[in-house]
Amino acid sequence: MFVFRPCSVGGCGKPAVGPFDTCAAHDRDPNRLQAWLRETLGPGRSIADLCLAGISLADIDMSGMQIVGCELSGAKLEKVNLQGTRWQHVFIDDGSLTRCDFSGADIRSSVFSGSIVEECLFLESDLVMCNFLGARCHDSRFDHSNLYGSRFLGARFQSVSMKDCNLTRAYFTAGQEAAVDLRSSNTNEAVFITETASGCAP
Repeated sequence: MFVFRPCSVGGCGKPAVGPFDTCAAHDRDPNRLQAWLRETLGPGRSIADLCLAGISLADIDMSGMQIVGCELSGAKLEKVNLQGTRWQHVFIDDGSLTRCDFSGADIRSSVFSGSIVEECLFLESDLVMCNFLGARCHDSRFDHSNLYGSRFLGARFQSVSMKDCNLTRAYFTAGQEAAVDLRSSNTNEAVFITETASGCAP
């Protein structure tokens, strides 16, 4: 996993991004950061143990990349091609994913909690033991995917399709199924938990 290096701006407390000494918000030259990101990220490349928290990416091809042990917390990705990527222990919590294509991706033990997932495709993908707690998913499709052991507790769905998916040991908040198209998926193998009075699932 990445080593935490604090932003050099006094009182910030956020992690420094990549090889730089500041976080994405305090980067003194955004063009430099974008140039480095586009040199580092690309089809078929591999990255590991990098902090990319708070970055913004748009219209970039990252297909076939291998991403291991990286932090993208709070990142904003728009129209990013992530087809066939392999993710392991990646944190993209509280992020924003808009019109991104994860089709054919193999994503394991990764965290999307609190993120906004809008108009994204996860077709024929493996999303194994992933965390979508409290995520907001709109107009997105997970059809024909393996969602084994993933958790969607407290997530909010609107126009989401999970047709013909493996839902074995996938966790949902009871009632969510009404907002998701689960046709041909093995819902009998999923776990639907009723929220407690405090709003937290046990």
